[in-house]
Amino acid sequence: MRAYLRSCASLPAGVRRFLLSEPLLGLGFGLIAMVLNLHLLALGLDEATIGRITSLSTLVMGAASLPAIGLCRRWGRRAVLIVGLALMSGGTAATAAARELLPIALAQAVYGIGLAFLLTAEIPLLYAYCADSRARLRAFSMMFVVFTPFTALGTYLGGALTGALPGSTPYQAALWGAAGALALCTLTRFLLLPADPHRDEGDENGIFRSFPPSRSVWAFTGFAALGGLSYALVTPFANLIVSAALGWNDADTAALLAVHAVAASLFSLLAPSLIERWGTRRTATGLFVLNTALSAMLAIALPAPVFVLLFLLRGGLFTLLANVTDGQILQAVPDAQRDLVAGLRNIARNFGASAGAWATGEALSDKMATAPFAMAAAATLITWIYFVRTCWPLLAEWERVSFARVTPAHQRPRSAAPDSGCASRRRT
Repeated sequence: MRAYLRSCASLPAGVRRFLLSEPLLGLGFGLIAMVLNLHLLALGLDEATIGRITSLSTLVMGAASLPAIGLCRRWGRRAVLIVGLALMSGGTAATAAARELLPIALAQAVYGIGLAFLLTAEIPLLYAYCADSRARLRAFSMMFVVFTPFTALGTYLGGALTGALPGSTPYQAALWGAAGALALCTLTRFLLLPADPHRDEGDENGIFRSFPPSRSVWAFTGFAALGGLSYALVTPFANLIVSAALGWNDADTAALLAVHAVAASLFSLLAPSLIERWGTRRTATGLFVLNTALSAMLAIALPAPVFVLLFLLRGGLFTLLANVTDGQILQAVPDAQRDLVAGLRNIARNFGASAGAWATGEALSDKMATAPFAMAAAATLITWIYFVRTCWPLLAEWERVSFARVTPAHQRPRSAAPDSGCASRRRT
């Protein structure tokens, strides 16, 4: 662990500046995750309508991802990232100010466009600051390690601020706070982040040279759609699910979701060491099995202490699984194609998430508090099967080539042979 932390401290300057602003993003996300649904309920919207608004936002986000790819080529990833953060801040502020369904839906659409820009540019830019795959793996892991504790803080503050300040609902002030945190993140990244070192100047039409996408791009895009479905069945509605399943008030629910975010942060630390020790396939297989089993267990009636324990474990392991699979997938494509992969991933992920949000909204509207976990168990199982049959052969080939490139033949340990599914500990 000490060696791991030392290696993180030696990350490139661009990565360190990126991570310095990540707490503000986590704070904004945490506040939104805690209070947005409750704010909409307090305005008189029901769960099914909230699910449809969430679906609309994710569909808009998916549709905006393709233009975001072209803008990354034309403006550079850093500029797209900053514009996306500004749109997210504006959309959150507009949501806090709105009181009717149409303005709320439009504000959430603006937020969705901003999030599409953020997600299309964020990880490719972070990877562009890194010199090798080991640094990219550390940077990707540390992004979640820094982000999630402040998500926890935002979640806790969202509960603590409920009713403490005046507003159209008890939750409006926390939404204003989220908009402010995102605005500060925008300003911080504008001032601190260096330019994208791999920006292809004048290549605004370069996106069209990436079409048609390769087989591996389509395979990873399909995986993103299934991942978005699994995510959206539970995570966007976690506050409503916990409140309905346990009968807790807002403050207690916020405290649990804050601990949930801390657990996700701690589990994120494990991703690099697990991949280097056991390889992508073995690590991902174990995590898929555990996530499927925990989701299925949460779907049945459980005593509150057992539910809380399993809920925290599932949250940490789900985040760890995302770190392992998404981080390796984006490493397995060349830098010139990462904008395309990230953009198509957003489109597919958000179409999957739209379906998941709609299904969970309908289930909660029918007072089926634990049904989302049953659906998540089935979705995770299907995603696992898809990963093994479609994505793993492509990742295995990338690991084999990377392994052979950096390790002399006489130094390659037999136990780490790529065909065994275990990545080399010497892979950089």
